[in-house]
Amino acid sequence: MSALKISCAVIVDDSNRTLLVRKVNTDFYMQPGGKIEDGESSLACLKRELMEELGLEFPDDRMDYVGSFSEVAANERNTMLQAEIYFIRQTCRPMASGEIAEYIWLDASRANRDDLAPLTRNVALEIVKKYCGAM
Repeated sequence: MSALKISCAVIVDDSNRTLLVRKVNTDFYMQPGGKIEDGESSLACLKRELMEELGLEFPDDRMDYVGSFSEVAANERNTMLQAEIYFIRQTCRPMASGEIAEYIWLDASRANRDDLAPLTRNVALEIVKKYCGAM
């Protein structure tokens, strides 16, 4: 099984909903972010991906590093993700572009869906609950 290093954000708005994206030609919603390039820090990767894909910029002090998590990739067969995850509390208006087909704001307390990526379902929604209180 191959490994893929990514950086992604759990972005939560004032209503405790989390921002999820669905990439072009895929079926699963996931956190915004992407692959870490050689020599790139996880924070630099995340800032680049958020700008390229959603037109979003956040100051470094608004991006809290949560930790490194492993999970099965949603869109790549036989691949494990090594995800560096950041938490951002910010109401924002993303503009989907690049490889993003659409985005949604999901209430973590109503997240019983079949179209969530494993990292979202098993890790990110738990982070939302931890940072926003039990829902």
